[in-house]
Amino acid sequence: MRSSLLKKFPALSTTFDEQDFPGQYAWIDTIEDPDLFRKINLLSNADLELLTLLVIHGYSEAEIARQRGCSRNTISKKFARIKRFLK
Repeated sequence: MRSSLLKKFPALSTTFDEQDFPGQYAWIDTIEDPDLFRKINLLSNADLELLTLLVIHGYSEAEIARQRGCSRNTISKKFARIKRFLK
């Protein structure tokens, strides 16, 4: 199932060989929409990590919450804040 973030921002959906892009956030360089690219680059490292877990690694909000040792509601609120910022 695709995340609502990917449904809202299809420009985030891409494929690439991870070996061609060194670094954890190299996927950002594949974003073609200039406004989205600019906004994503303004996010904190913590927010980028959450997006990377969701978008690149395909974890669900519940899985991310378990990894982080917090509630799914907490992660959901963080993603809602990120979504509002990216609009």
